[in-house]
Amino acid sequence: MNKEKRINEINHGMVYHTTKKRLKEARNRLSKRDKTRGSKEERAMYKLKLYYEFQDLRDQANQVFFTQEESGGKDE
Repeated sequence: MNKEKRINEINHGMVYHTTKKRLKEARNRLSKRDKTRGSKEERAMYKLKLYYEFQDLRDQANQVFFTQEESGGKDE
């Protein structure tokens, strides 16, 4: 009885348990999807663009941080 109830709950979406198999399959699907989008060059250019954007953001943050540090931590 208890086992039947549990199976019934699982089948009707009341209880959802991730399993290693499901997680592995989802990871594989995502990795395949990402590999098939665009050519190698397009993916490389996109990664490079993200890298440069991150560098710019980091430089801006450092500039603000060092400006505040030099002024004694007070905003001007």
